[in-house]
Amino acid sequence: AIQWLKEYIRAFDSDRNRLASAYSQLATFSIRELSHTPATPSTQPPLHTGPVAIATALLDLPESFAFNLVEGSSKLHFDLVVTFDVVVYGNRSEPTPLVMLVCYAEPAHSPDASAAGAWRWVCDMRFVLRSKGWDERDRFAEGLCGLVALSHQMTLRKIPSDMSWRWSSVTLG
Repeated sequence: AIQWLKEYIRAFDSDRNRLASAYSQLATFSIRELSHTPATPSTQPPLHTGPVAIATALLDLPESFAFNLVEGSSKLHFDLVVTFDVVVYGNRSEPTPLVMLVCYAEPAHSPDASAAGAWRWVCDMRFVLRSKGWDERDRFAEGLCGLVALSHQMTLRKIPSDMSWRWSSVTLG
């Protein structure tokens, strides 16, 4: 799952068209953009279904949002802070368990970060991944590391560049 995430981020920055192969034919995707100043009430984000609709939605994202990886690099953390959690769902009798991957990403250099009063992006993404072999329609599709996303939720937050942003987690129980 971590290798899948690395390849996903590389494809996101280099050629978002390639991301269609990262999604199952049954996949759903939603994206929400939030600002630090709530100008309008929150609305339900549209739901995109299938790889083509999802890739189109990703292509519609602002070009100023990118993970800013260094081209040709084999490492993920150059200009990017990524925190993640991985949970595997299933049991031993199930040959292809589901993997839930939660990713919190903060590019270190947003394109407008140097201007006075500028803003930057922070992002969280939640994926449910499964082996490509799980569904006949996905079996022979090109993909990332043999996995495809069944579900992907993305939240982009536009915040002032001078605002401190800390991802925090709470353990309940």
